[in-house]
Amino acid sequence: MNTTQVGAKHSIFITILSWMFAVLFVLSTVGVIFSFFPIGKLLDPGFYQQVLQRENIYQRLPESIAAQLANTISSPISSSKAEVPLIALDQQEWESILLELIDPAWLQSQSESALDQVFEILLVSPDPLNTPIVISVEDIKQRLAGPEGTQAIQQIIEAQPPCSVDQLLGVLQAGLGMETSINSLLCRPPDFILSELDPFVEAFLDSTAGQIPDQIQFYLPLPEPQTRVSEVAHNPTPEIPETLQTLRLVNSLVTWSPLLPVTLLLILTLLAVRSLRDFMTWWGGTFFTAGIISLIFSFLIFPTMNWTFAALLPISLSDLISIPELLGQLGMAGIFQGMVNQLLLSIRIPAGILSTIGFALLLGVFLLNRNTANLQIRLADSSDLPTQTRND
Repeated sequence: MNTTQVGAKHSIFITILSWMFAVLFVLSTVGVIFSFFPIGKLLDPGFYQQVLQRENIYQRLPESIAAQLANTISSPISSSKAEVPLIALDQQEWESILLELIDPAWLQSQSESALDQVFEILLVSPDPLNTPIVISVEDIKQRLAGPEGTQAIQQIIEAQPPCSVDQLLGVLQAGLGMETSINSLLCRPPDFILSELDPFVEAFLDSTAGQIPDQIQFYLPLPEPQTRVSEVAHNPTPEIPETLQTLRLVNSLVTWSPLLPVTLLLILTLLAVRSLRDFMTWWGGTFFTAGIISLIFSFLIFPTMNWTFAALLPISLSDLISIPELLGQLGMAGIFQGMVNQLLLSIRIPAGILSTIGFALLLGVFLLNRNTANLQIRLADSSDLPTQTRND
């Protein structure tokens, strides 16, 4: 076998190997685009914080809760079915009271803090089972014990029907510190009595606020690890449930997944690139192919993602918290639709950038080839010119 045959076989082997790594790069890049970006968003508390803020949930929540209260404890029908005292307040009055007691800015800060703590527990905490989520309620306590709380109670009382004789006796008993029913107090006493109730209301609210802790703590409902008592005695380190171990493993794999296509691209470059034209051809072809495939798949999976987020997740969430009406008033379908759009955008933006870069490189190859062909034609014409001159 001569040197020419050996060189030809070596060249064929390198070409086949280059095409193999090019295909692997395209497949791995598509996988990274569909995992690194959307899963990274799903495991980022900032993603949910932005969605909630963009949908104005913190401003709309008092309105939605007010509608629930108006339907639950301000409706004679619901009051007769459930043993709930009737409070004659409409939705606007409830909303005004809630806005006095709950500041949307506080609601946003505590919600964002809770989301940060949830993902810290899920992804980082060494002892997730015993790490609580802490929410500060000092702002609500101050408002409840302050003029906002007094104003809220006055607004509730003034909206009630006038007191009957029995209810007036109940108000008198409450003023003397005696026990009475809540229904006796849900009426509007005469003005001369109403003006004397402020000190009692303030004292009651101050006492109530004093019994509320400054912080509320609760734990995520995580599954207990299946560990024997003997194993716990010999291994005192905190146990992490298998579901969280899997989630953290997925998070780690997704975080480091871009290294795979980068490594394949470097190997491809070492194997196939020998000139600027090779670089533009291989990089442009693989980039453009990976980007276009990702874009096509992103449009194909849109109906599936839309159905999953807009149908299954709201139903599961409503079953979990047992207030489907509140979910409807908050526009949860719109929230999940916004989440779908953001996830798809996280796929389409890098796919579009990648395909654009690939197209630009391939266009550069086309222009470079055309310029080279034109140059060769001009050189051929110029080489024939002296011969023709001599013949003349």
